[in-house]
Amino acid sequence: MAMSAPENAPRPGLPALKFGIIIPVGPSANDVERAGDVLASVLAYEPETPLVLFIDDGGKDRRLDEKFRATATCRLVNIFNTRNGHGIGETSGLSAGMLLAIAWLHANADCGFVMKLDTDALIIAPFAEKILRTLAARPDVGMVGLYNRMCDGSVRDQTSFRKMLGKLASPFAVWRNPPGWGYLTVHLWGRGATIRRQITEAIRAGYRPAEFILGGAYAFTGEAVRRFAKHGFLDDPHLWLGTHFSEDVVLSMYVCATGLRLHGMTADGEPFAVQHYGLPDTPERLVERGYSVIHSVKSDARFSEAAIREFYRKRREAQAAK
Repeated sequence: MAMSAPENAPRPGLPALKFGIIIPVGPSANDVERAGDVLASVLAYEPETPLVLFIDDGGKDRRLDEKFRATATCRLVNIFNTRNGHGIGETSGLSAGMLLAIAWLHANADCGFVMKLDTDALIIAPFAEKILRTLAARPDVGMVGLYNRMCDGSVRDQTSFRKMLGKLASPFAVWRNPPGWGYLTVHLWGRGATIRRQITEAIRAGYRPAEFILGGAYAFTGEAVRRFAKHGFLDDPHLWLGTHFSEDVVLSMYVCATGLRLHGMTADGEPFAVQHYGLPDTPERLVERGYSVIHSVKSDARFSEAAIREFYRKRREAQAAK
C-alpha cells in the first residue's frame, strides 16, 4: 500500500534549505574542470543555491570543496567515495557515491529537493521554482526528470535493466557478463539477499521493473531522503557494488518502494532536456524551448563539447553584464 505523502517530518535542528545540488566528479583532471563549469552554471542561474555536494571519486580525497569558488551563502562539501576501486565507476560505483551523499544529507540538512548533475550536464536557466511548483502540486512525487517520454514526446524505452533486475530478484543467477560477484551468484544471504528483498518489496509497493528516471540530471525530494533512511536504504552505501546497477535505477526503485512516484518533466518549458547521448536539440533551440537543465554536452554528434560549453558560457557572461 502506498504511503500518504508527506509522512516524515524533518528531524529537528537541521537547517531547512530550499534545495541542494550533488555533482559526482570522476578521477580525471577533465572531470574536475567540467565540475567547475557545472558549478558556474548553477550559480549563474540560481545564485541563492545554499549547498553543493561534490562526490569525489578520484581514489583519494582531493578536497574539491576547496578548489572552487561559490557565493558567500553557498556551502561547498566534499563527499569522498569510499568504494576503494570496487564496482564500476559510472554504474555501481556511482550508486555507492550517491548513497553516501544522500546519507550525509539526511544527517546534515533538510532540503526541499536535491538536484543531481553529472559533469556533462549544464544549467541554462533557473530551475528551482519550476520543480518546487510541481512538487507542491504533486506531494506523492519523489523524483523528477526524464521518465516515460523523451523531449520530442516519443515514448522512452525503459526495458534495458529488466532482465538483470529479474536475475537479482531470484535466489540464484547465472551471468554471461558477470558483475563483481562472479558468473554464479546466490542471493540467499548477505548483500545478495538484501538486494533481493529490496526488489521484492519495491514490486509489492507498485514498482514496475525496471522503470527509472534517467541519470545525468534529475531531482529527488527531501521526503524521499527521509523515507530512504526510514526503510534502511542508506545503511549500506556499498550494497550495489557487486552489480551493474547505476544510481538512477537504484534510486528510482527506492522511491517507488517507499510509496512515492516517479514523474517526467521534459516537455517544453519544463526543466529537463536530458538524454543519454548528446543533446535533444540544438543549443539555441533548447534555450528557446524554455528548458533549464541539459545533458549530455560531451557526446553530441553535431556539436563538440567545447563548442556547446562556449555557447552557454558566453550566454551567461552576456546576462551577467546586463
